[in-house]
Amino acid sequence: MSTSETRALNEPLRVYEHPEFISREECAHMILCARREGMSAAKRVGEKDGVDQITEARTNKSTWLDHDYDETTLSICQRIADKVGMPL
Repeated sequence: MSTSETRALNEPLRVYEHPEFISREECAHMILCARREGMSAAKRVGEKDGVDQITEARTNKSTWLDHDYDETTLSICQRIADKVGMPL
């Protein structure tokens, strides 16, 4: 797995691409964990006057997993922390 080929997508916003940063197996594992934890469609698009703005038009799905959810998630999170130079 190569993590050295970093490409800036938007330098001012510090958005980078790190090809092959996680393996296909790790990616599949993360999707499985997210589904297991109830991954659902995100509906919140913002806030107006202190009230959540909800829409059914959103198409992404998400869930939260703790860094130490399991050994695989911990390994991925540690690599991310190392890459960005911040503690986990």
